[in-house]
Amino acid sequence: MRFPTAVAAGLALSALAGAARADTLKVPSEEFATIQSAVTAAGEGDTVVVTGGTWTETVTVSGRINLRILGKGGPVIEPGPSAMGFVVVAGSQFIEISGFTIDGALRGVAVGNSMDVKIRKVVVDSSASDGISMSACNRVLISKCVVNAAGGHGISDDSSVDVTVEKCVLGTTGSGSAIYLSTQNLPGEGSDRAKISRNKIVAGYNGISLGGQEIVVEKNSVEGVQNYGIYFDASTSPVGAVVAKNSVTVPDGSYGIYFYGINFQVTRNRLRGGGIFEYGNGSVLDRNAVAGGFYGIYCAGSGATVSRNSIKDVQGDGIFTGNYVQSIDGNKIRAPGGHGIQMNSSGGPITKNVVWDAGNSGFFVPSGGNTLTGNMSVNADRFGFYVSGSANTLSKNKAKGSGLFDLADPNAPGANTYNPDNRFGTTQIPYVP
Repeated sequence: MRFPTAVAAGLALSALAGAARADTLKVPSEEFATIQSAVTAAGEGDTVVVTGGTWTETVTVSGRINLRILGKGGPVIEPGPSAMGFVVVAGSQFIEISGFTIDGALRGVAVGNSMDVKIRKVVVDSSASDGISMSACNRVLISKCVVNAAGGHGISDDSSVDVTVEKCVLGTTGSGSAIYLSTQNLPGEGSDRAKISRNKIVAGYNGISLGGQEIVVEKNSVEGVQNYGIYFDASTSPVGAVVAKNSVTVPDGSYGIYFYGINFQVTRNRLRGGGIFEYGNGSVLDRNAVAGGFYGIYCAGSGATVSRNSIKDVQGDGIFTGNYVQSIDGNKIRAPGGHGIQMNSSGGPITKNVVWDAGNSGFFVPSGGNTLTGNMSVNADRFGFYVSGSANTLSKNKAKGSGLFDLADPNAPGANTYNPDNRFGTTQIPYVP
């Protein structure tokens, strides 16, 4: 159960009152030979300062309010491969842990059922399981941490809210994700309102795996992963995510961004080796840049708006739609191995898109009821526009330099409408392969 938020104001006042009588407890000292002994003795508002050295212990913070544990001079905690480094549990509040290296633990830091916890400038090396984990918490900040060679996930969460992971460097060695927040949880048990910002991911099976509502993923760098760059799982029924200004490099043929969800805003991401797979409702895919991979943008959901994206050198189609789309507008696609845009569905207008050097057709329309206006195909290997569906309307489109015909329509005359303002290098020629 998530820790209740209603008591936060009262706890904040309590923390301020405690700060007025705060003490600093030093480790090592005559009074405190271990970090745990100082933490156990600390009162509300106190600070435990650990200076240098290597400590073979697990430090547990249980049910405490307003406590800081600060490392000075690079202290190292080595609890052993079956033990935790730091454990924060039992409704602890306003806890800060900063400035430690945790080496060879089962988990570096584990936080459960606690609120307003800050983990700063902590290095976790070679953890057997997750580097840093959370469960059923409110408002946890993980900032400027480093996780090297985690055997599980780099940073993980199960059903916390208002988690922020920022400015961290993360790498894993097994099948875990660098950041893994409530993936495969039930609806209502996601990491709601999580913010994942300015992290650098250098290794992992997946880069960032997510589940929950209103999640923000922005300005992260993802590389060195084996599979997806940014992945949203369907099980938590994600709604309202913002995925913006991330730089993602994945193995050729994987996906840079792969998501199930409703009303996602996916904007201004730079993707190399893999594009975007969208399976949701009402997604906006705007001003993303895709280089390499199989599909540039694959829309399997309903009602997507696909606008102003730049796609080049993909092996398959630049943009593929398998369901209703709201609109496809102003996209620029260079050298796709397949079609530039394949409309395998009906939907809103397809306007002002440009395709250069398509390996098949610039625009392939096997479905019916589409409106194509002001689009251009240049030097397609086969056709500029291939329209095999019916009840489509084309106006103000242009094509030139196609390997076969600039326009091909195998239907009976009149099945589609071609306004006279189209400009094709050849006339409409019925073509039967």
